Amino acid sequence: MTVDQGPTAQQSLTTPDDRRGDRRTVSDAQREPETDIPPVGLEPWWAGLGPVAGGGLVACGGALLLWLLLRGSGVEEHWGQYYGAAKVAAVGLVVAGTTLVARRGAKGRAG
Repeated sequence: MTVDQGPTAQQSLTTPDDRRGDRRTVSDAQREPETDIPPVGLEPWWAGLGPVAGGGLVACGGALLLWLLLRGSGVEEHWGQYYGAAKVAAVGLVVAGTTLVARRGAKGRAG
């Protein structure tokens, strides 16, 4: 019984050409090296926010929590809303904190 282990270094790979629909051959030596750069679109939505946006998220999460408390809704009934508001505030704290720490570290290395 033989098991197919895929192409080896001496064999060439065939890949479809998206423009023409035909197949072309690419040897292992001709392929581009892989990099450690993650593909675009795999970052979380808060990755590009700064300290002002982080403060805004904290304020928004706090306002949501305050609104829920003043509205008088019980935690047992609306725990998902409390959880969501707390997550918004927590993400804001993380974004603001990490941005400010990174800036402080950059100033410390420069000066």
